[in-house]
Amino acid sequence: MLKNAFIFSCLPGLRWSDIDKLRWSEVRDEDTGSRIIFRQKKTDGLEYLYVSEQSRKLLGKRTNESDRVFRGLKYGAVYNTEILRWCMKAGITKHITFHSARHTNAVLLLENGADI
Repeated sequence: MLKNAFIFSCLPGLRWSDIDKLRWSEVRDEDTGSRIIFRQKKTDGLEYLYVSEQSRKLLGKRTNESDRVFRGLKYGAVYNTEILRWCMKAGITKHITFHSARHTNAVLLLENGADI
């Protein structure tokens, strides 16, 4: 669950707080693709984000509308330690935390010519 949440966060660049509270009622699967419509926890702003097919697969199988998409997540040092373990296994020596996923999203956008 943590791995899917982390990788998903890299793609649309969502904060931990928004990943943690994301519910199935906020995920819209439509003929033209999938999107999430949610209220940001930090800013209280309403967001409409289309998500790629790759991102949608990371969300997994839809359950009850009121269920959290990534059930059982609890942010803390244990999760960041797990992320560091993955990085060490992959030969990555940089200090990576869940928040690093947002930075990854920004780098991906810049590399693809987006003006952020």
